[in-house]
Amino acid sequence: MGYWRHRCSDHDKVMDGYDLNRAATVALLRRFGEEAAGADVALLYYAGHAVQVHGQNYLVPVDSSLRTEYDLEDETYPLERAMQQLSRAHSLRLAILDACRDNPLAATMARSMGARSAAVERGLARIEAPARDSLIAYATRAGDTADDGRGDHSPYTAALLTHIGTPGVDVTRMFGLTRDTVLAATDNRQEPYIYGSFGGTSWSFVPKPPEPTPEALAYWDRIATSEDPDVFRAFLARFPDDPVLTARTAERIRVIAANRTVPPQLVPYLGPAAPASASTDEPAPAAPLPSPPSAEDAALTRAGEITTRYVQLALQDLGHYRGPIDGGRGTTTQRAVRAWQAGRGLKQTGRLDHRQTVDLLVQAAEAGRPQGENILGMMRASGIGLTKDVDAARRWFEQSAAQGNAYAAFNLGVLYRDGLGVTASTVKARDYFEQARRGGHAEARKALANLK
Repeated sequence: MGYWRHRCSDHDKVMDGYDLNRAATVALLRRFGEEAAGADVALLYYAGHAVQVHGQNYLVPVDSSLRTEYDLEDETYPLERAMQQLSRAHSLRLAILDACRDNPLAATMARSMGARSAAVERGLARIEAPARDSLIAYATRAGDTADDGRGDHSPYTAALLTHIGTPGVDVTRMFGLTRDTVLAATDNRQEPYIYGSFGGTSWSFVPKPPEPTPEALAYWDRIATSEDPDVFRAFLARFPDDPVLTARTAERIRVIAANRTVPPQLVPYLGPAAPASASTDEPAPAAPLPSPPSAEDAALTRAGEITTRYVQLALQDLGHYRGPIDGGRGTTTQRAVRAWQAGRGLKQTGRLDHRQTVDLLVQAAEAGRPQGENILGMMRASGIGLTKDVDAARRWFEQSAAQGNAYAAFNLGVLYRDGLGVTASTVKARDYFEQARRGGHAEARKALANLK
């Protein structure tokens, strides 16, 4: 079975189910409707079997047998009822149905109906959107059947995963790109369709990253190659609030400082000098000492310390991984890595080098995922993968904690308790540890007890 998801104004909540029987399907969709009633945006995604009888659509749970048409009411779930649950969201309602498959149960039921077997039709019937600002996406046009595919995903779901995480792409264009990909993958045999209507407001699954202001960008282009940190400090004084270039400028200042701070070189002791020789040959010039690595290179080398669990969490946030967060590097993880690499136009090896590992985690954080923001904060705080910057770490922790992440709240408590990059404050440390405790962090209660 697929999963149901609703997005509130400041966080996501996901309710999912796999291979559900009818009782579990009913219970999950009832809970989904209750949650959707308090949400701005609700998304229902279903991948599995469905059947169309007398122009009505029914989702088919795994324990259905459908020996006769009289089993429909007892063994299936009406799609119309699922749409009613979806309609309870306030602003935008999305349904994605990868269910237009050839269903062997439908053939069994049709045979039992004799002369009335024509009532069992191919694919799904077209349905009306449950309310305004609703879109219903079918894996293929109404009345047609869709390919199951040979891999883990059908051609439709595979195409959807390719495009759904693209930052800033409007949802209607995203479905259009998905359609084009499916057409290409199936030699034009399968054409996805969307029904319903959506107003003029643009909405995307992953928000578009902020852009620098034109004035700041023109200024930056003039100074980008400078090696004078004062030039960049002047930029920060003039454009302290630019959403993009302030962080880039601060990073540039750190790079310049790191490159100017050359650690002393140790000259190895090679033993006593050899006796003077009568030879008049000039001594061979000493080999030049290697240049010290830059701060960025030194941090990137430590990307090997990033655990596979963090990689799995980032892949999960970006919609590529749905397995257990167990730190394993097996087939499921490698498949998710290949899907991410394909979306970035990289060679699909199923393995990440240090640069790709860092890029993946940065992408998850910049997509606004709370656990991704917390992980990037830890990387910045420790200098693993990225240059150490406690101030940048604090900002990532704050963004994550504001979305309810207990681990980020705990990390902020540590910063304020120990005065790491901030002015030490027992009051703030206590507030953040308390937030972490309410969120279920295992160490928060002990940290509160140890505060003086």
